[in-house]
Amino acid sequence: MIGPGKYDPVCTYVRNATGAEGAIVIVLDGDQGSGFSVQVPPRYAQVVAGVLRKVADEIAGDTGAVEKLKPILDSDNNN
Repeated sequence: MIGPGKYDPVCTYVRNATGAEGAIVIVLDGDQGSGFSVQVPPRYAQVVAGVLRKVADEIAGDTGAVEKLKPILDSDNNN
């Protein structure tokens, strides 16, 4: 998805507060539901995709983490 994410104002805040060139915010079961926002310069797109894949693989490999997230992910799919 290109364009503002559900939590774009929070992502902007994080990026500005840290003086970063880019930021990624993932929110689970927040006041607007679950969602994310990505603000990165185009030159970082491939790097971000690789980092997110690595993080996803590590989370998936940790069965305890998957079990903790399952109720949140299931409830989000029902909305």
